[in-house]
Amino acid sequence: MIPIAEAYARARRRLLLLDYDGTLAEFNTDPMAARPSEELLQVLKKLTDDPANTVVVISGRPGATLEEWLGHLKLGFSAEHGFLHKQPGSEWQPSADITGDWKVPVRELMRLYTERVTGSLLEEKVSALTWHWRAAEDQALAMRLEQELMDELEKLAGPMQLRILQIVRGNKVIEVHPLGFDKGTGGTWWLHQGEFDFILAAGDDTTDEDLFRVMPPGAFVVKVGAGETLAQYHLESPAAMRAFLQTLAK
Repeated sequence: MIPIAEAYARARRRLLLLDYDGTLAEFNTDPMAARPSEELLQVLKKLTDDPANTVVVISGRPGATLEEWLGHLKLGFSAEHGFLHKQPGSEWQPSADITGDWKVPVRELMRLYTERVTGSLLEEKVSALTWHWRAAEDQALAMRLEQELMDELEKLAGPMQLRILQIVRGNKVIEVHPLGFDKGTGGTWWLHQGEFDFILAAGDDTTDEDLFRVMPPGAFVVKVGAGETLAQYHLESPAAMRAFLQTLAK
């Protein structure tokens, strides 16, 4: 990680694109219990207090949650996997105008699986519907039904003429949203917001690979945790990521 620190120290205008769950903060069986720790808030404050830095949290979470937890800092946001963007002190900007008609059959299907798996939950966002099973009481059942739900969603997307939708499987989560945006969309939006001589992208999940794919030559890309990745660098945990960011902030 020394090359990243050296390039950071030399840079005059930096862009940091940071996933939240699994990257900055540990996963929690209750998604709403994964509020930022005081340690994380202090690290982010140090980074955002540097006028050379543009620091962005790019996450699948709803914009309202990110703003509630982190909105007091001078952070930028890309929420709902690149559908919503927000500059510090500005209003949210959507990537596209979408209708919610597709949600009716998808919501009903996901609701049925939520009832079948105790501890799972259905989350509705502006642009997406998400089925979480991290807190499922029977993990083996949830894993089996996750594949079944994926198959059912694929079937639904044909006869219901919902082929405009993207079905994404993440870490103990399935999300359905309209095609045309992902974390790569969010990353591209921020790359166009200025000229940067240092770019860092960090994430832990398959959805973060979309972000990694749009990074320009010379960008530093960090994978947190295990799994195949396009990233050149690796850190084992969110704690290690926070510690590394702390060294940069100093």
